[in-house]
Amino acid sequence: MNGYDEGWFPEPFGVDYERPPGAPCPGCECCTLRLCERAKASGLTCTWHADANDKEIVSGCPCSGGASTLSAATAAGKDGER
Repeated sequence: MNGYDEGWFPEPFGVDYERPPGAPCPGCECCTLRLCERAKASGLTCTWHADANDKEIVSGCPCSGGASTLSAATAAGKDGER
């Protein structure tokens, strides 16, 4: 035996980085405050601004329920940061 535990080895690149959680939205439990504010300001739903992994989670966000329904082409022109 070489003296090392076979199930463990040091990570050469350090620990995995995880972004700290954002401030929760006071109007819902599915989004962060930043995401809901961005959606309200653009007139689009939170789904348009969410990361690909989070789109299903925020798809029914009550904060952006009153957002206008836009076609993909109109939304792409309106949401230049997408």
